[in-house]
Amino acid sequence: MISHGISIPWMFSTEWIRLDFQNPFDTHVKQTLDVDHSTGELRVFNVDPHWDIEGTRAELTLSYFEANNPSFAGKEYLEFWGESLIEIDLKKQSGRATWKGEHSKKWDGSVEWTRIEQDLIEVKKRETVSRIKREQQRLRNALLALDRKCAITGEELPEVIDAAHIISAADGGKEVLENAILLRADLHRLLDSKQFHITAKGTIVPNPSLPSSYLKLLANKQLPTEVHLRVRNALLQIP
Repeated sequence: MISHGISIPWMFSTEWIRLDFQNPFDTHVKQTLDVDHSTGELRVFNVDPHWDIEGTRAELTLSYFEANNPSFAGKEYLEFWGESLIEIDLKKQSGRATWKGEHSKKWDGSVEWTRIEQDLIEVKKRETVSRIKREQQRLRNALLALDRKCAITGEELPEVIDAAHIISAADGGKEVLENAILLRADLHRLLDSKQFHITAKGTIVPNPSLPSSYLKLLANKQLPTEVHLRVRNALLQIP
């Protein structure tokens, strides 16, 4: 799901938080990704972060407020609101995460989070088609929850939006958020066929041979700031 960060196996869901462990305490955590164990529903939460740092150790407190998450407004979502306290020691691969609910104590308690660090490129192994499709669908669902629209055109209709790799699957690119963006299906095909490319700064550069309609569409386009920050390392590693 992510290439760098932590995974927290809460009682009823698993939460992913993106962190750069080269400079973790400089990471401004704005959102987390959460998957419900029973339904498989994927949710994105906007959070307010606070770091308490001492040497190589730190406590990251994430506050979850209904006011910051209008998609989950209502009494049926009261269990979502509260605080998580994440204890981090850079010398360790895991640590403790503690949830304290604001309205409900149902989920209160501590679990052990796991550190995630993996390259964006891997040597491809033989995998079943069904497994590959599951991973691709999972990535697309995560991107739809996180970005919601095509990174270039702003198209929001899910039926015409694909998850597009920055480092292609053929070149060993992984199915992780840091290596993918949402693109309208036709633009996805054009990117894969190298009819345009994306620079390390997130600028869209079309091939001059493209039809005028696409040249006009892609002119002066830039990846949204948050999207660019997420995939910047992948852009630097394109073969």
